[in-house]
Amino acid sequence: MRPVAASLVLLACGCESGLSRSAEVRLPADVRAPFTAGAPGILVSDMGGSALPYVVLCGHGPADPVKLVQDLGFGCLDSKEGTTETVRAWLQPMPAAWDAARTCAAQIERPFYKGLVFDTADAGDSGNLAGEPSADWARGSAAGTWRRDASPCGGALNVVMTLARP
Repeated sequence: MRPVAASLVLLACGCESGLSRSAEVRLPADVRAPFTAGAPGILVSDMGGSALPYVVLCGHGPADPVKLVQDLGFGCLDSKEGTTETVRAWLQPMPAAWDAARTCAAQIERPFYKGLVFDTADAGDSGNLAGEPSADWARGSAAGTWRRDASPCGGALNVVMTLARP
């Protein structure tokens, strides 16, 4: 019986621990409507201090709600456990410097979305995104609490929000 117990302890210690933030973002029809293949939009989220593009809206998809994920890699929850953070998201027009046709063509439906990584020939520099939403853009925010996950010391921050026009 002791070898079984020792094996379980070793297995538990060998499990991967990490941190992640996720946001389930609901995009009502009136919020999606302005974005088409001719005038695409970008779903941007600030999860932890920097605004990143996550989803391109070109008049079709993605399925609602959209799940955004930020993987923070290996690590332990430690002092984050029980603390609260606010996650923000907004829809903005695609920056003029981006190649809208190529970017829309490359967009595929996914079960979750990580921050978009662009080849500058495809879409331009994501630095063209606004760090803050304009007064007339649809937006939302939600506060979440860091909680332990099933790993030995990892955790996650999960929020749900609905974007609305101001």
